Amino acid sequence: MKTLAGPIVLAAFALLGVVMIVVAMLLPGTPPLPQDGAGTTANGAVADGSAAPSGAPASTDGAQRVATQASPEQRLLEAAATQDRSGVEAALADAADANAVIDAQTASGLAIEGHELGTSALMLASGSGDARMVALLLAADADANLESESARTALMHAAGGGHTDAAIALLGAGADAGARTVEGRSALMLAARAGAADLCGVLLEAGTNPDMADVDGVTALMHAADGRHLDAVVVLLGAGADPLATDARGRTALDRAGEAGAIAQVIREASGG
Repeated sequence: MKTLAGPIVLAAFALLGVVMIVVAMLLPGTPPLPQDGAGTTANGAVADGSAAPSGAPASTDGAQRVATQASPEQRLLEAAATQDRSGVEAALADAADANAVIDAQTASGLAIEGHELGTSALMLASGSGDARMVALLLAADADANLESESARTALMHAAGGGHTDAAIALLGAGADAGARTVEGRSALMLAARAGAADLCGVLLEAGTNPDMADVDGVTALMHAADGRHLDAVVVLLGAGADPLATDARGRTALDRAGEAGAIAQVIREASGG
């Protein structure tokens, strides 16, 4: 019997120890299980000790998560792209760089993904015609002559949309009216193409050469004639645009406009015909 007493006592103590461990695990205040690197516990529970529901999303809303994690520059660009003036003000107040531009990294997951790389908040505001947002960004030292990958400037964005007030604000901030895109197009050509006669007049007064041509030899007058924009044609001819200039294929503005109609008549008269 003495030889069995020792092992029996040891077994009893071992069993008692197991029981105590089980009881301790069931009592409130039990220390959490070790966590893994993903912020969840090793058994799949979330870090605060509650169980993660089966199939539950990692966060309440993906877009909200992206917005929360976005930098001030990303928020600035997205606000400008969505014409959210208060969002632009908030981002600038949060020390966003007014000259931040869209790149592959800043565009990821945001509403600015479809815009050209190198586009700035000022370009976006100018393209939407929000003169007050343009003024806000210029006051924050946004560069009026910054260029996108295709060499488009904020003034070109304003001109392409026919936004005269935004263009005037940009010219007042030193925007270069003679700058050209990689296709050789100027703000005047884009305004003429859009049929923005008043804006054409503003750009001509700023010193833009009316006979400047793009890489295809197309002048602002030809662009206006292509779009059948009579008022823009009149403004350009009044500023001395050459009606006899030819494009790379040897066509004049009259050739491009066609022989009939009011535009053809105005061009013909300016040509002395």
